[in-house]
Amino acid sequence: MRRFAMNFRWPKYRCLPLYLMSLMGIYMSAHCFAASNQDVLNKHILQAVEVGKLSAIKALVQEGADPETPFGDGEPAWMAADSRDVMKFFIDNGAKINEHVKSGEDASYTALILAAWRGHLDVCRFLLNHGADVNAATRSGNSVLMKAVDSGNAAEVLLLIQRGAKVNAQDSGGTTALSEASVGKITLSGTTSNAAVMRVLLDHGAKINIQGMDGSTALMTAAQFGTIDMVELLLKRGADAKAKDSVGCTALVRAKQVSADQRDRLPIVRLLLKWTKISKP
Repeated sequence: MRRFAMNFRWPKYRCLPLYLMSLMGIYMSAHCFAASNQDVLNKHILQAVEVGKLSAIKALVQEGADPETPFGDGEPAWMAADSRDVMKFFIDNGAKINEHVKSGEDASYTALILAAWRGHLDVCRFLLNHGADVNAATRSGNSVLMKAVDSGNAAEVLLLIQRGAKVNAQDSGGTTALSEASVGKITLSGTTSNAAVMRVLLDHGAKINIQGMDGSTALMTAAQFGTIDMVELLLKRGADAKAKDSVGCTALVRAKQVSADQRDRLPIVRLLLKWTKISKP
């Protein structure tokens, strides 16, 4: 220690505060570089997940990319996996299969809810095989099954039911999976038939005349938003054409209201008129 003290020389700054400040500057520069590098890695893993490039995802994670990096709506990168192999990699590396995360306005999605919503059948099957909760729901009560019907994937809906999904569960507004399906399948080109999904639900115990908080039934919803084959399916399966919502509207009244602006809905009005006459006592 004595020799060290004798041989020690102050740095050229000849001022300890300035010397320490220079060291701090080097540290901060290195820290900023590391932070910047981390941001780049995280940005790239989002891109790799979007295109489903497993080899790139593995390399990025090895370099330190964070699979929990959120997309703009809050959904972590790993939950957006659209293939079984990519999802398996994330689960094998610590992703929590039943974790609820904020994604958009409805703050309680799980990986299975998102996979079902997007129609990723193989991912859904993998998650279910590894302990995913088939009856998980969002904060407002939208179940995995309700999200699945939006995809229009009848095979996925059947899989969920076979794995124990509750067919007649209702969300906070009283909507069931059948009512949700009765909106139709929304595509970029417009609304198309969701009759295949509705048929699966009805074949597996969906109650056809359940009413939501506003009194809506699946038939009313289909008459207003769906397609004619969906309306016909519900009528043939026992939907009550005379049921009224909380303001006294029947399915026919709802169909008439929208047909004033959407003339392609006139066949639905005619069908309901005919069915109403047939069903009169």
